[in-house]
Amino acid sequence: EIASCLVGSEMCIRDSDWRVQQQPTVSLSSCQAEIMSASEATKDVECYRRLQEEVDALPDGSSRPPTKLYVDNQAAIASAYNPEHHFYIREAIEAHRLCVPFVRSDANLADFFTKPLQPRRFFELRDKIMNVTSPVMNVTFPNAS
Repeated sequence: EIASCLVGSEMCIRDSDWRVQQQPTVSLSSCQAEIMSASEATKDVECYRRLQEEVDALPDGSSRPPTKLYVDNQAAIASAYNPEHHFYIREAIEAHRLCVPFVRSDANLADFFTKPLQPRRFFELRDKIMNVTSPVMNVTFPNAS
């Protein structure tokens, strides 16, 4: 069965920006879905970088370090760095505008927007994203483990 994939990205520049959307094309693997999502997020990153360059002028001869775009799929990271694959993200990596470090799935804040979560995990990620601390909930939810 081939199903459409819901992908998301979250960017923390100074504030947080996030987007969740259904991919317009069918991906045949999670790696392909992740690399397509990362390529779309790269476009957003480059837009923010251009805006930041206009606002914050750097001294002559200096340049900004690459922006980190965290991905939780090792195969997608390998594809992004592979010169034989031609994705938009690859151009940004080659130009040293972007680097793609690995983020463990349990530390990936974008999961909040794209995955069904158990209540405890939902509140944990919500609190991290909103930068708040909520009281520990000792509530039992039906059909939740």
